[in-house]
Amino acid sequence: MLERLRLSTRIALIGIITTLCFACALVWIHVRIRAAYYDAKYYTLSRIVQSAWGAMEYYGKQAQAGKMTTIEAQEAAKRTVRAIRWGPAFNESFWINDLEPRMMMNTGTPALEGQALSEKKDPNGVPIFLEMVEACREKGFGNVEYMWPKSNGATPSPKINYVKLYEPWGWIVGTGMYVDDVEA
Repeated sequence: MLERLRLSTRIALIGIITTLCFACALVWIHVRIRAAYYDAKYYTLSRIVQSAWGAMEYYGKQAQAGKMTTIEAQEAAKRTVRAIRWGPAFNESFWINDLEPRMMMNTGTPALEGQALSEKKDPNGVPIFLEMVEACREKGFGNVEYMWPKSNGATPSPKINYVKLYEPWGWIVGTGMYVDDVEA
């Protein structure tokens, strides 16, 4: 069949096929690199949350040893987690909610502290904190994606988050980063 085509058409077909193959390969490579980058960001978030979770575990052990009451240990854990910052400008922070879910501590949005969160949904209808509770009840930790404003009054932006349960207190600690920061 190719013998019937003119030489210029055969050369053009070879160029077109080669270009299509490279384009497909580039799309595949882009998808793989993007997935690997997100996996690396989730791993980073998990390590960061582990540091805050470790503070809760430390104070939990202090309470178990009788060195402080559970209430004192929980308050000390909240103060410690509230003070931890991370990120390029050290402006990223954590929140703690319980399994109800009710906000125990939130550095980024202190107005949420003490509020029931079961009805809190993002603009896409994702029940944010119920998903966190579900992830933690299933595995003790997990990734949660939703929309959240970068600052009070701002339009919500996509955000990736990692949460981990401190089982003795039924507390979930988490942090996250905005997807546009990840994409950048």
